[in-house]
Amino acid sequence: MAIEPARKHAFGYVRMSTDKQKDSPEIQKEQIERYFKYLLESQNFTWVRHYEDKATSAKKALRNREEGFRLDIELEKGDAVVFTKLDRAFRRVADCAMVVEAWHARGIQLHILDLNIDTSTPMGRAMIGMAAVFAELERSRISERQKESQAYRKSLGRHTAGLPPYGFKATGHKGNRKLVPDPASRRIGKHVVHARLLGRTYEEIYWGLFKDGERRANGKEWALSTLRKMFLAECKLMQMEERERKQNGQADKPPNSD
Repeated sequence: MAIEPARKHAFGYVRMSTDKQKDSPEIQKEQIERYFKYLLESQNFTWVRHYEDKATSAKKALRNREEGFRLDIELEKGDAVVFTKLDRAFRRVADCAMVVEAWHARGIQLHILDLNIDTSTPMGRAMIGMAAVFAELERSRISERQKESQAYRKSLGRHTAGLPPYGFKATGHKGNRKLVPDPASRRIGKHVVHARLLGRTYEEIYWGLFKDGERRANGKEWALSTLRKMFLAECKLMQMEERERKQNGQADKPPNSD
């Protein structure tokens, strides 16, 4: 009686990094299962399941992710793991090389669909190493270009990214936004500083603003945590303005009061 060869197991791994990511988990799973049907099933593999890490940065090593860790400990000799893209699994060359080497030593295959890589062959292992190097190089170049672009935009007085600093607001269309003074937020900040100097608590300031109908630009009420931050930020700005007045010989002119 012929001995049936041992069944090998196939797994898929998908990762969703952001809401704007085009290759959703469903699309990744469909591509992985299609590949399994096309190739691995005929090679005596048995499909098991997908492992999915949601909203996880690729900067975190594969085996440090929740589902990546569970996948790693379930794998046995002869198993295969399928990724749709290299960057779904790895961000850095070191992580890629470490996992590929460890899985190869354990007899585990890695298949990456967009690069047509199969690490069960020496050529496949070499190719994945080179692909990881070039992928990391490209990410470094993109990061450098972004920093250069932000520095250039900042030199033109344009808003780069994130929330505007206290006392300023961003105006203009996307890609051409500039920072301009925000008198409305400064008025509230000065009010908070003045009230604190009179001995009022943040809670008293909050309720005073609320009763007076003072609201943020988006229509929401001022939060206690925001008022505390505004106090410190306004104090720093007032100190900077005082130093500038002294440097310009205008120390005798007091700042605008609330």
